[in-house]
Amino acid sequence: ILFLITYNISLFADEYSQYFSSFITRGTFNRLIEKQEIMKSFGKYPDINIISGSRIKNLITDDLKKLKPTIGVELLKILPMNNIDTHSKKTFLLIYNILHSISTLKGINYFSVTRRKERILFYDSYVIDSPKKENRVKDPFFKKILPDNKLYIFQHDSTLGKNIYLVKYFSNKNRIIMRTENITVIKYLFLPLINKHKLINYFIIIPGSRSILFYGVSFAQFNSIIPVSGKRADSFYNRLKAMYSWFVKMLKKKTENINTLEQTPY
Repeated sequence: ILFLITYNISLFADEYSQYFSSFITRGTFNRLIEKQEIMKSFGKYPDINIISGSRIKNLITDDLKKLKPTIGVELLKILPMNNIDTHSKKTFLLIYNILHSISTLKGINYFSVTRRKERILFYDSYVIDSPKKENRVKDPFFKKILPDNKLYIFQHDSTLGKNIYLVKYFSNKNRIIMRTENITVIKYLFLPLINKHKLINYFIIIPGSRSILFYGVSFAQFNSIIPVSGKRADSFYNRLKAMYSWFVKMLKKKTENINTLEQTPY
């Protein structure tokens, strides 16, 4: 899915000022172009540093204070686009519907740190009508973007088993936020690995006119009877990368008539 183009920082100076300056600093933006991506992990003293002071950061920080996670990972990526206004209403709605296409997560791959190989992340993934009935329903499709909405999803994780999550969406004209939270106990080999409401993920999409910022952060409070290892941070990182790859693949699929979609190794 890679289409190589030249990505010149100077060409995107106005892009940063107009769309990204309230979310990341100029230095972070330049470093992102140079390093391809920015990742940071945190543990005993959770804090997010990749994004700058904003309402989004405050929203995530509030969750961190309440949850008091034992581990977490941030990931920032940029997806350059060409010959398409990624900030147009049409493209914005397309992205909004992609983030609601939960069933398309079935079968995506990630790199398993413990097994040291690529493997399926979700054996199954779909929207359900409620946590009690758990009836499978179709992915929602929207003709307009809602400022906020929610849905429940079921996912059969290749490592974490079968779980139900509450997914919330918060949107305005500048960004779309997707927040997931487990509402069932997550187990590993029959052990209670993560209790209810103790695993939170954020996936934030901020379109510019020529590129899209993708920010993901995942954090959890693991059960104290199970030791936390450095590999858990690597696992969180690989899962965030898998979600980014899924997003790029879906965006490519939905804009397949545009041959300039690019995920570039700067």
